[in-house]
Amino acid sequence: MKERIFSALLVGVISLLSPLSALAAAPEFGTVVEGLSIPGDVALGDTRAVVEATFGAPDSCQDQGVHDSEDRGYDAICDFDVSGGGQVTIYFKDSDGGLADGTPDDVTSFMRWTHAVDGWVTTAGVNTTLADEEPEAAAAAYPDAEVLRFEWGSIWQITDYWQGIRILRSPNFYSGTVTVYMSIFHPTAPPPPPPPREKTLRVSDIDLSIVKRTVEAEVRVLDDRAWSVSGALVEATWTLPDGSTQIVNATTEYGGWARLDLNKVGRGQYTLIIDNVALADHTFDPDNSVLSATIVKQK
Repeated sequence: MKERIFSALLVGVISLLSPLSALAAAPEFGTVVEGLSIPGDVALGDTRAVVEATFGAPDSCQDQGVHDSEDRGYDAICDFDVSGGGQVTIYFKDSDGGLADGTPDDVTSFMRWTHAVDGWVTTAGVNTTLADEEPEAAAAAYPDAEVLRFEWGSIWQITDYWQGIRILRSPNFYSGTVTVYMSIFHPTAPPPPPPPREKTLRVSDIDLSIVKRTVEAEVRVLDDRAWSVSGALVEATWTLPDGSTQIVNATTEYGGWARLDLNKVGRGQYTLIIDNVALADHTFDPDNSVLSATIVKQK
């Protein structure tokens, strides 16, 4: 099972959806299985006319997604009341796969249950109660799924692209309850994994100042994401007014800063040159670093 750790905060409408009814045998990748549907003979690929003949007129429709503001065409996203209670949200496209135009020929491309719906269970045996109370068991039912987790390890989304199933767990941290949303869509190839991150370190700042007989030097280290890095070893060389050198090193702390002070200094020019920055699994990037700084002590 491909898992990723995600830091996320999802606060949703509070409700607990009832179980779901049989959808279909798991489709092979890239195929559209007519049985992958909700009760009432409505399936992916069915026209708007078939949906309305089954569920009646929609309770409401909109042209674009609330969360992504993406324009999906005219009356592209509609909520339908389902017999037994609850609603199903259906996304439509036109018959050629483009934006919906609000005609009876628009076809169903995606379904999501957003209110209490009675009696719906996926063919893998997952319903919203299981997804809420035993999310690890729900994830185990889809061994090829992408599983996303909160930073503390709890599952918040399960997506099986091969079977066209998505389960979203949206907790409300004030009440301690969870809303479970279940969706079906046409099986697709999962998105390619992101390229491996090249972990690099760079020196972003060198701040020099003179306090009495000390040249104070603060060096800041950032990673390839521009995040401050603690625990990195900064190795550097001071060049003194007489041309001699002194090797120094220090470890970065909070904010990515390391102190490389030079004590008991006299008058003249002092130059700090960064030689290397080291941290496990990271590479120093000198080309994008500030590598030296100079200060002059006048008296």
